[in-house]
Amino acid sequence: MSFDVDSVRDEVIDFFITRAKVMMRDEGNNADAIDAVLACDVAEPLEFVRRVRALEQARRGGSARLSMTLRPLSRVPTTCVMPMRGPTSTKACSTRWSMR
Repeated sequence: MSFDVDSVRDEVIDFFITRAKVMMRDEGNNADAIDAVLACDVAEPLEFVRRVRALEQARRGGSARLSMTLRPLSRVPTTCVMPMRGPTSTKACSTRWSMR
C-alpha cells in the first residue's frame, strides 16, 4: 500500500488553514484581514492568529500610526493580488504552514 506523501501533507495543511480561517471569522475578524495575513507567508498557525488579531486591533484604532500607514494601501487595485496557492502562485504570495 502506498500513498502520495505530498498530497496528504497538502490536504492536512489545507484543513488547518480552513479551520483557522473559520475560527478567526467566528471571532469576528474580517475576511480581508484573514486573507491579508495568509498572503504574508505565515509559517505557524499561532503566528497567523496573532497577526490577524493585531491587524484587526490596528483597524479599530489600536494604533493610529499603523492605521495611517495602512490607509493608502486601501487604494491599491485588487487586480494586483496574486492567488495564495496553485500553479500560478509566487513565493511571496504563497502560504507555507510548517508540520512540526
